[in-house]
Amino acid sequence: MDFKTLSIDETIWAIGSLAQINRLPFDKDLLVQGFPPPYRFDLLPDALAGLGFRTKILGFTPPIPINPSVSKSSCPA
Repeated sequence: MDFKTLSIDETIWAIGSLAQINRLPFDKDLLVQGFPPPYRFDLLPDALAGLGFRTKILGFTPPIPINPSVSKSSCPA
């Protein structure tokens, strides 16, 4: 599986958002200190474990093909 490299801002946003939703304290400086680059999607569970999250990466395949270019006029009424 090819995992996307994340920017430091994306990483801080993702982990900080999950911490806030779960009302957990979050310090971006401690995150950067404890988890230096590179930041990749597959490494997020390791950083989240430091906050007490239990995570794992699951594969996802959409049940039907997704075509974002479909317009209303091409859909049956």
